[in-house]
Amino acid sequence: MNRLLLFCLCCCPAWLLAQASTADCLGAIPICQRVYVETNSPSGGGDVLEINPSLNCMRVETNSVWYSFTVNNSGDFGFLLTPNNPSDDYDWALFDITNATCDDLFDNPDLIVSCNAAGNDPCAGPTGANGGSSYNNQGFGCDLPPTTLQGFSPFNALIPVQEGNTYVLCVSNFFDTPDGYTIDFGLSTGIDIFDTTPPFVEAVVWPEECFEGTITILFSEPIQCATISENNFFLQTPDWPGTYDLSLSSPSCDAGGNFSKVFQLETDPVGLFGLSDYSLQLIPNATFPVLDLCDNAASTSNFSYLAPFSTDVNLGPDGFFCEGQGLTLDATTPESSYLWQDGSSNSTFVVDEPGTYAVTVNSSCGVFTDTIELFPLDELAAIDFGPDQSLCPGEILLLDVTTPEVSYLWQDGSTDATFLVEEPGIYSVTVSSNCESRSDTIVVDYFAPVAASIDQIGVCAGFTLQLDVSTPDATYEWQDGSTAPDFEVFLPGDYAVTITTPCETQVLATTVQSVNTAPTVDLGDDAFLCANDSLVVELSNEAAFYLWQDGSTDSTFTVNSPGSYAVTITNACGTVSDNVTIDFGIPINLSLPLDTFLCPGEQLAFNVTDAATEQYQWSDNSSTPLFQITEPGAYSVTLSNTCEQVSASMNVRWCEQCELYFPNAFSPNDDGFNDFFLPLSDCPFSEYSLRIFDRWGALVYDSAMPDEGWNGKVKQTSAPTGVYVWVVDLVIFEEGVPRRIQESGDVVLMR
Repeated sequence: MNRLLLFCLCCCPAWLLAQASTADCLGAIPICQRVYVETNSPSGGGDVLEINPSLNCMRVETNSVWYSFTVNNSGDFGFLLTPNNPSDDYDWALFDITNATCDDLFDNPDLIVSCNAAGNDPCAGPTGANGGSSYNNQGFGCDLPPTTLQGFSPFNALIPVQEGNTYVLCVSNFFDTPDGYTIDFGLSTGIDIFDTTPPFVEAVVWPEECFEGTITILFSEPIQCATISENNFFLQTPDWPGTYDLSLSSPSCDAGGNFSKVFQLETDPVGLFGLSDYSLQLIPNATFPVLDLCDNAASTSNFSYLAPFSTDVNLGPDGFFCEGQGLTLDATTPESSYLWQDGSSNSTFVVDEPGTYAVTVNSSCGVFTDTIELFPLDELAAIDFGPDQSLCPGEILLLDVTTPEVSYLWQDGSTDATFLVEEPGIYSVTVSSNCESRSDTIVVDYFAPVAASIDQIGVCAGFTLQLDVSTPDATYEWQDGSTAPDFEVFLPGDYAVTITTPCETQVLATTVQSVNTAPTVDLGDDAFLCANDSLVVELSNEAAFYLWQDGSTDSTFTVNSPGSYAVTITNACGTVSDNVTIDFGIPINLSLPLDTFLCPGEQLAFNVTDAATEQYQWSDNSSTPLFQITEPGAYSVTLSNTCEQVSASMNVRWCEQCELYFPNAFSPNDDGFNDFFLPLSDCPFSEYSLRIFDRWGALVYDSAMPDEGWNGKVKQTSAPTGVYVWVVDLVIFEEGVPRRIQESGDVVLMR
């Protein structure tokens, strides 16, 4: 016995010593690759009977193999099973066990997703769900509409499956032959059933009562029972020396299954007691790597837990007691008794003065004691920022409310003792001790910088120019000594102003130029253009700004599509606008076939009506858009309007006439001449039906194959010589146009 086996016998969970067979659902083979080859078909039906013939299309569970998979993307599941012996008959059934177990398969028909038991010739051989039929449930047999008892095809429809669901597939060899098979899951690649994602712990369910010792571990997907043990888990707490001893169990693995999503840890010492903070580690190792069904390994992970049941008592930290304010100390713990420093036994104690207080709590989780000391606190001083302030641009104001043994809360949520003001706004602070709070607010404003300007500008004829340099909190002095914020200019010349604020002084100067005139504009009358024409509009105004309807600003605009066009022109003396509408003609649209045909007794009608056309001219000088042709020839038409002229021509010829010939006699003597009776034609036909009757009206031949013909035999026996009646129904194609022919006649069979 080697060392690995010795280790397992001593330390492994029980399920590692007795695992389920692949002939049972619990031992299902995980689908981790596209193709599986079973060289030999297994013998027997496994240890557990899971197929119920009264609820399932499969009649027996013999020589079975089970497969399992979890769907990562919703879509269609499909597979193809090919026996090594083409005459073997394989049956199969697919189950959804997402919210069930293998034990539920025998009694719950709702778990069946798809099933196929169609067999015998010609349904033996390959089977599966590949879309070869539209049915999801087919019983035994191979020639009737499918039911749970009868089937007609070895193939089912592709099977819709849901993301996150887990399925099992049972494959059974009905004939009990040993030759095996190949099963290909390649049709299912779109739903990603070939798992490459490592498993992880999805949830940990901790004990909720003192001294309970069961911890439930839920994985994101099934874990192979043989790859996990209690040695992968470590449970610790700061209040307990060392780690807990653990034992691992799983209902599925304990029942002999090969995999499970749910595992349970039992603690030794039993239960989480007298402690509060716990840490559980999952650490895969070389011996137990914690693998999912496709051998993806879990990673090391940590889980923390704060026990919800009382394991301690905490009266809070030492601190200050506020005179005149009551304080209640609370040691409430379920199912406990209490003893305070004064001998009282309530779960709470009301404090009305500074001092030292203590309590002892006796609970089911242990005996706990805590003490708290409360000190007197001096009254807070008032907070005063002083009056609201106005600052110059760039100036900074420091607000400082430093006070011992307090907390601070400013208007923006900050908690420092100081606040730096760098922009206008309302600033406030609340200073709090354990007993009281003080607050103050200040409004800080900033003087505006001088932003006025007087650029070089001109005076417009008949108008007065207003120079305005208004600035908040400022005084003004113009070149003539006036002190208003604005100044009226009537004539060209030099002008200046001195602007003074509490923070700065600026001198502005300008020269007013000569008189300008207002702009003018005329886009002309509305116009009509042909489809390929364009129009260039050029405007000219001195020192002007142009704004067209599309946002462009050039003095020139090119029109090449219909619409409304507008321009606004602005200069120092005014603004003018104009608009014009330009319509465009649409191109003529003309289409005739280059070559067509006309059958005798028929007429061809052409309609070349076009919204852009003003005049029509056909080759026979007719002038309407409608034209009828009754005989072959060359034809042309011309369409014209103010802007263009378009012509087209075509040739019309007589249509093809197909002949259909029926022989009046044939001699089926295998001499290579006239051995078959069938209609003959140089044109293709379809929807073919040829039936032949003897002189008593009995049907001796019925075919839908146009190339076969009757060979003079009835059920492999030569028919006697004589006259036979034929009936044909077919569609013949002339110039691609179908024509139905229904005829009958007689033919002489000669020997």
